[in-house]
Amino acid sequence: MIFLAVIFTSVFVVFLLILSIKKPKIFFSITVFTILIWPSYIAIKIGDLPGLTPDRILIFCLIISMVVNILYNKKFVINIYKYKKIITIFVVYFLWLVFSSILASEEMLKTLYASINLFIIGPFLAIFMLVFIQKEKEYRNILFVMIAAFYVMNVFGIIELILQKPLFANFIVQTTEYNKWISNIEMRDGVYRIESVFSNSLTYAQVLLVSIIFYIYVIKMGVGKIYKYFLIINIIISYCLIYYTGSRTGLALALLYPFVLFYIYLHKKTGFSFRKNFINFVLIPILICFVAFQIYINIDLALDLRNQFIHHTLDEQALSSLVRVAQIIDGFQAFLQSPFIGYGTGEATREFQLVNVIDNYYLSILLSSGLVGLIIYFYLCRTVFKIGFQLIKRYHDRDTIFLISALFMILIFYAILSVAIADTIFYIIVALIFLRQKFLLIEERVK
Repeated sequence: MIFLAVIFTSVFVVFLLILSIKKPKIFFSITVFTILIWPSYIAIKIGDLPGLTPDRILIFCLIISMVVNILYNKKFVINIYKYKKIITIFVVYFLWLVFSSILASEEMLKTLYASINLFIIGPFLAIFMLVFIQKEKEYRNILFVMIAAFYVMNVFGIIELILQKPLFANFIVQTTEYNKWISNIEMRDGVYRIESVFSNSLTYAQVLLVSIIFYIYVIKMGVGKIYKYFLIINIIISYCLIYYTGSRTGLALALLYPFVLFYIYLHKKTGFSFRKNFINFVLIPILICFVAFQIYINIDLALDLRNQFIHHTLDEQALSSLVRVAQIIDGFQAFLQSPFIGYGTGEATREFQLVNVIDNYYLSILLSSGLVGLIIYFYLCRTVFKIGFQLIKRYHDRDTIFLISALFMILIFYAILSVAIADTIFYIIVALIFLRQKFLLIEERVK
């Protein structure tokens, strides 16, 4: 039976390889859709072989497709050269993750795999888009693929809300530290917290927030009346589902989004000086570090919360605060021990004493790849925002306004969330912004 399963899987993978080489753009859309909706904790097990997820199989085929097409078509090589700056940043960031993992990790193979995984579900997808997406129609197809994925997530979210239990917990084939608590029913203030296809409710809240922006974006692009009403209904449903994720930050950002959009829109009218605003971009990390240091030296707060926890007088919100305070304390101490190269991808909590999780993506980068890794990541963000605001200022581009605002929301949410799935959406948006630059330059030359 296992032999037949291996044969069938092999034949299916060969079929996917052929499809990916012949139709790389269609295959890319299928891959992105699968990555977004497939629960990452559900793997296909065949006997004693390692578990496989469909998205990893598709990405493997996509990598082969990209290599083959680049070797046999010079125009794709030219596209790599056109986007050499941003692709170079992607590659340098990946190489630094590998470098820090080799030097600092106690489990090198594990951290190297984690580094490669982060690259293929993020920067690699962005590079593929920059190399293969040539037309605005193909650009818009990516948007509709994401809309379709968001819709499927919402359908699962609604079903889960009705049933009041996780939908895919029974499909976990092997329990690990990562997924052992997924089957637990999470509540906040007596309200069930939905997760949809994700491993926790915060991730779903973040994706819902981005989905609202994309729904509005597609409406503004101009669609049929029926599809427009469909998207409006999904916006309303997404706001409701954010509430049922139990994410206070998600709900606050959802309510704040119109003001963020208006702020970015103002630059379309009045222009934008990136140098002046870059000062704020530098001050924000400094402010975060200052607050973290104040929390560290004012440890009485953490001790008070700890005492409340011991004496069972700590409510759920205070417990959440206690965990985040503990993360900052542990994180600051761990950072001092290895400030420049960190501890390797996936080992950010190796030196933690109080907790074994990190809810802050920036802290995770800092401890995984050190100060150098965090600087490279911030430089990537700076480059993207610089290009985005230049497009808004020069071309008054509405599309870029929505893309920048979506990116802005993701980066804010990263302050309380540290999961890989958001990276896929982040890097797709990055690629979309650079593709907008390409299309606007072509349009300008035609005029």
